[in-house]
Amino acid sequence: MSGWLDGVRHAFALDGPAPLGPQDEALLERLAGLVVRRGLGLPAAVALEATSPLAFLGGQALHVLAPGLDLLLEPGEAARFAGLMERRDVAGRLAARIRELESPAGRAG
Repeated sequence: MSGWLDGVRHAFALDGPAPLGPQDEALLERLAGLVVRRGLGLPAAVALEATSPLAFLGGQALHVLAPGLDLLLEPGEAARFAGLMERRDVAGRLAARIRELESPAGRAG
């Protein structure tokens, strides 16, 4: 009996988010810059923060839109971005980076 309990004891434990790789960080940085350059920083940050509890569903929707997004991104990046957006922590990270770039210090740099 204790073997079974040991196996499921941490079944619902939440570990911290896995770190992003350098390619993923670069993709998010590029997308944040693209959003800010188009003047959509504030609406994008608000939308990302508001929908972060539904991150998995948003990521799934992005998989459907990936062929169209490949026109804006490099081949394969849309699918990678969709996979990233399935993670709940990524929407917050992207929104925070957009806000940083929108700040006066971000615009100067």
